[in-house]
Amino acid sequence: MGSSLSKKGLSLEKKLELYGEGSLTNEELWSLFWGNGKEALCAAKLELKSAGGLKAFFDSSLAKSDQESLFHGKKALVWRVFQEMRKRGSTCEKKHLLDSPKKIFDLVESDFLGQNLEICLLVGRNKQKESIFVQKIGVGDNQKVFCRMRDIFQPLLYHDAAGFVLVHNHLLGVLTPSQEDLISTRTLEKVGGFLEIEMTDHLIVHQQNFLSLYELGYLRQRESY
Repeated sequence: MGSSLSKKGLSLEKKLELYGEGSLTNEELWSLFWGNGKEALCAAKLELKSAGGLKAFFDSSLAKSDQESLFHGKKALVWRVFQEMRKRGSTCEKKHLLDSPKKIFDLVESDFLGQNLEICLLVGRNKQKESIFVQKIGVGDNQKVFCRMRDIFQPLLYHDAAGFVLVHNHLLGVLTPSQEDLISTRTLEKVGGFLEIEMTDHLIVHQQNFLSLYELGYLRQRESY
């Protein structure tokens, strides 16, 4: 990758390494993206000034003629791919209504197919009982899986979840909850209550079958799921 000198006499690559992304101007970031050193920095200033700034440049939908004038060859291909990834990354995933254990199982069933180890997934819900994230929080062996308390509640707090469901698998096909399953469920329900994040359910799954600890009465019963 080429380089250009910053005001401190450092190349942009070195400035990025030493001081992080926040130390670079929009033009410096733009020139680093293309990797053409000082020439890219000059071009970046002209391109961004013409577009009205970095945000306006990204938010605008460039006509094909504009793209051809700005980007050529490999640069045009990289730009098209980058814009598509950016569009996909900024699109919110579809929210699923999780108002029954079966709907939760349907959401995560594919994550357990072909597993030869026990794993644990955390499903976050909002106040409308919609899914807001699904995250793997533990991988064990063929008999048990251990999850740390912080790995459960950190993402819940980060996503401002109103409730959550734990889902883990039993490889031998016996869905009966173990003593450890019941103890951890009671503990998590209590901690979630302190944080005002309701533990909705704890599912144990195996292939196309599942068991709900809520339906078995191990969690506080509510007017609706």
